Amino acid sequence: TSLVLDWTDLRKYRRAAEPERLLLVLLDSTSMSLRQRQQALVPYLSNAYRERAGIAIIKVGASSDNTQSDLRATYIRTRSILVPAISEAIDAPAGGATPLAHGFELALQIMQRSLQHGRSTVQHITFVVVTDGRGNVPLKASHGNTLIRPIMREGVEDALQQAHEVRQMKYVTCVVLSPRLRYYADLPLRLANALNAQLTIIEEEERERV
Repeated sequence: TSLVLDWTDLRKYRRAAEPERLLLVLLDSTSMSLRQRQQALVPYLSNAYRERAGIAIIKVGASSDNTQSDLRATYIRTRSILVPAISEAIDAPAGGATPLAHGFELALQIMQRSLQHGRSTVQHITFVVVTDGRGNVPLKASHGNTLIRPIMREGVEDALQQAHEVRQMKYVTCVVLSPRLRYYADLPLRLANALNAQLTIIEEEERERV
C-alpha cells in the first residue's frame, strides 16, 4: 500500500544515511495561495520522507526582510524535510516581485554541485517547480540587484532560457505545478515544454493532471 502522509503528520525525525536522492523545489510564492502550495507539495514531501531524500527549496517571490532583495531568489537545503525552515519557506507570504529566472539559475547551480561525482552521494534529483510562469524580473536585474523599467517579457524569456539549460541535466526528473490561469494560460505549458516536464494544474480543492 502507498504511504499517505498528511501535512500535519511530518513530525518525527528519522535517522538516515547521506541521502542519495534530492527533492529540489522551486517555489514561486506569488503564484498560489498557501492552501494550494501545501496541497501541491504534500505528495512530493511524502515521497521524499519515505525515500529519506534530502531537500532544497528555492524561494522565489516570497516576502523578504531587510536582509534580502525582492529581485533575487534564495534557497535553503537540509538533509530532512522536517527542519522547521522548510515549512517556513513553504508558508512564506508572497512579496512584490517574481525573480523566476534567477530561481532557475540557482536550481541549475544546485543540480551541478549535487551531481558532481566524488563530491556528493546524490544520484537523482526530483525538480518540482511551483509557479504560474509569470516571472517579472529579468536575470540581469537579479544579478545587478537593480530593476530598470519598463519591463516587458524579459523576465519570462529569461526564465524559459534557464529552463532549457536545466533540461540538459542528466539524472533529473522535472515537474511543473501551476494554478489554473485565466490570463497568460500558455506560460505554464511553455515552461513545462522547456523543461521537458510533466505539467499538473493545481485547483483550489483538487489536483487535475494534464
